Amino acid sequence: MCLVQEALSHALEELRHTDSEPQDALCKIETVISSVRQHEQESGRLVSSGQVLAIIRPHCSDSSHTVDTRRALLHIIEKHLTLSEDDLNLLILYQTQAILLNQFAVEATLEHVSSAQGRTALFTTLLRQASTLDQLQVLECLLETWGEDSRFPVQESWCELMEAMSSVAEGATGVILARAGRSHVPEEVDEAIWHKLSSGSVVDGLKYSLVAGGVVMKKSLEQLQQV
Repeated sequence: MCLVQEALSHALEELRHTDSEPQDALCKIETVISSVRQHEQESGRLVSSGQVLAIIRPHCSDSSHTVDTRRALLHIIEKHLTLSEDDLNLLILYQTQAILLNQFAVEATLEHVSSAQGRTALFTTLLRQASTLDQLQVLECLLETWGEDSRFPVQESWCELMEAMSSVAEGATGVILARAGRSHVPEEVDEAIWHKLSSGSVVDGLKYSLVAGGVVMKKSLEQLQQV
């Protein structure tokens, strides 16, 4: 454990002084974590992922590191280590804090991210505070990150966000513009928005389907054939 701790500490210290170009330090950290993971898979007991996490965790929420650096650390951890539910909640918390940093007055807590109710309440509060497109794009990044955690679906929040983004323009045009260029919107959200637009105007539904693609486009074409 001493050698691992020394290697990690050295790489983390290097990271602290190279935040503008962190790739070398991040590669060293990933190499150590990958080695620990392999050691565990081979039933080794000299060092555990829990011990490694204890060393790295403080750096994931250390404001002296840039947001990009902290998120990169979190992604390395997620990629190589098997996390307990508590550790997974911590990981989601750190990701959430990194995304929201300097954008909103609300401080995310474990209570916010450890349940579907907590995430919904936090998102609703943030959406009410969002007054610029930049802030809405931050919330988009947040939902994209939360969406990787299958324990708590976020489809309803996606719908609310798309509607908020559409406020930059009026009516269906705003929804279509908000959807354009976004590949990570869940299919269920696309279907819900398409149904809503199509019920008012087949043309608006078709326009939306053209930017959403996939199942929505297929359904829109089928609808046109029935007109």
